[in-house]
Amino acid sequence: MTRSRGDRIHVVGVGDAEVEGETERQQEAVETAVAVGYYDVPRTATHEDVAAELACAPSTASEHLRKAESKVLQSRFGE
Repeated sequence: MTRSRGDRIHVVGVGDAEVEGETERQQEAVETAVAVGYYDVPRTATHEDVAAELACAPSTASEHLRKAESKVLQSRFGE
């Protein structure tokens, strides 16, 4: 299947993926970020948009995303 610019990727089973040490809130933040377009290229949402969906401060949403991303990358590439 060939993708075209502007095509959306639909994530299936994000909730089923377990990353060691990831909290439920961090997983919720990542799932929300995917849903609102935070990881689209180009990005169509900001961490403020993620925060609004999570009903938290933008700095809190940003922290949840950074920690979750770190844990995912460590589980994939860490020792």
